[in-house]
Amino acid sequence: MRIPSLCIRLIATACILSLLTSLVSVKAERLRRKSKHIDAKCSDGSSEGLDQHKTLAACTGSWIGHVSNSSHLCADGWRVCSWRDEDLLRRISWSEAIEIAGCFAYNAAHDNGVCGQCASLPNQDDMGAIGQGCPHQQFGKASCITGGRIDASCCKDSHLNSACQYWEGVTTGVVCCKMPAIKPQITLPPEKSVKVAKGRILTLSCESSGTPLPKITWYKDGHPIKGKLSKRMHITMKRDLKVKAMSIFDAGEYACVAKSSAGIATAYSRVEVTDKDATGCADGSSEGLYFLPNISACSGRWTGHVKRARHLCATGWRVCSANDHDLLQSITWSHANTFDGCYGYNAENTGGKCTRCHRKNMAGVGKHCTRYRKYATSCLSSGRIDVLKKGADSDGSGCLYQRGVTTGVLCCRRSQQPNKQRAKGLHATDTKPSLCARSCKNGGSCINERCVCAYGYKGAWCQNAICKPSCSDNAVCASPGRCKCRPGYLGKNCEMTCKVPCYNGGRCRNGECICSKNYWGTYCQHVKSTKSYKHINDTEKKKLSNRVE
Repeated sequence: MRIPSLCIRLIATACILSLLTSLVSVKAERLRRKSKHIDAKCSDGSSEGLDQHKTLAACTGSWIGHVSNSSHLCADGWRVCSWRDEDLLRRISWSEAIEIAGCFAYNAAHDNGVCGQCASLPNQDDMGAIGQGCPHQQFGKASCITGGRIDASCCKDSHLNSACQYWEGVTTGVVCCKMPAIKPQITLPPEKSVKVAKGRILTLSCESSGTPLPKITWYKDGHPIKGKLSKRMHITMKRDLKVKAMSIFDAGEYACVAKSSAGIATAYSRVEVTDKDATGCADGSSEGLYFLPNISACSGRWTGHVKRARHLCATGWRVCSANDHDLLQSITWSHANTFDGCYGYNAENTGGKCTRCHRKNMAGVGKHCTRYRKYATSCLSSGRIDVLKKGADSDGSGCLYQRGVTTGVLCCRRSQQPNKQRAKGLHATDTKPSLCARSCKNGGSCINERCVCAYGYKGAWCQNAICKPSCSDNAVCASPGRCKCRPGYLGKNCEMTCKVPCYNGGRCRNGECICSKNYWGTYCQHVKSTKSYKHINDTEKKKLSNRVE
């Protein structure tokens, strides 16, 4: 029996409608999950309480060590509440605090009725919390919240070295506070102008900061680049853009866009693809440092002194020597250790000076040389690398080719200025000097009259170090990844202004403990009623008279 064509059409239509309906449902579910994730207060997307507060949440989970290490339980842009968030914690009423099932701690101590820092000290170990499951509840007592005091732990914790920590069976999670929004900033932008030869690898780096943490997206000529586009182009876990085997079709304008709920920031890079490398090697290749326009690492061997290896360099280039000190200063420690082999040059590392190679201590670059000293001085911008170990060239062979060790030589582009003029320093205005050749700091390289900074530095002259996460307002970034407290501040996060925490409810102001009315002393360690004033020296009496509650 033949099925009428009309029935077949109806069945096909019904199947298509069913498929479209399922696709729409899947897309709607994805949008719902995405929306939920964006509005999440806890890292797992849930919240066990305080839903009526937009800036507070109770998040379930455990942590290791001090309660300040529990921010991983909070969503992006949130952190575990602390004594610094007292204004937010005051919004929690007593009735709200005891309605929540479980016990959720926060980084504050309620000793002596003061909302202070939770620490492993006898007078700072009563870790604050909310929830009906907390073991210590006192209605009407002073604390960080309103209407009463709730502690997750009490009294003897500092003596047991367990203060402010997770207690299995007692602590359910933490109270999270929403961090103030900070607009995204591009802290390490990609180079504004990049030239790369065909077949080479292009790497564009971009780092950002902000609260919540911005999401970085790459664009090429206005179109977004998503994930792994092909075998040649992909985005790394660090959000760097890498393009292998560059072709003329990869040239264009690339944009790094850092976006969050607090705003958006953009940095651009113009990429130009050239036909060939501007290599300084006679064979047209370059084994390393190809991103430096005036220096090339060239493979090959030579006979006699290293200066006789000039046949390995292209026309217009020569074996690098101490006379090329300005060019060699563009090589940073990281640059010198990123490629294989060991390439010598006509310089000697002796006494921290950059001089021509005579008999020993020939300088080199590459990760297969034999002697490295990161903090020593040499012709490079930082660090010292020797081709041979100390004493291995005591026979005077230090400037010769070393089979099995030396891979080749460094070649430097010759100056366009005539030798006689360069020697006498005449007609200095005849050639236009680079605007930044002598000004780039911290290992920055001068390329196209612009400082290209080494990793960890930024600024027009590479004068500013980069710290991630950013330093607090009480600190400055002294070197990459290292914050230094400003004068008058101490502590891991530069939050303390007193060398020792103030006891018995004292407050630290301008480096001095301000004690409550019943205590005195440099750190508020003495009780007035138990200390005779005749034992107090004149300095302590003066301080005591200036104390305010």
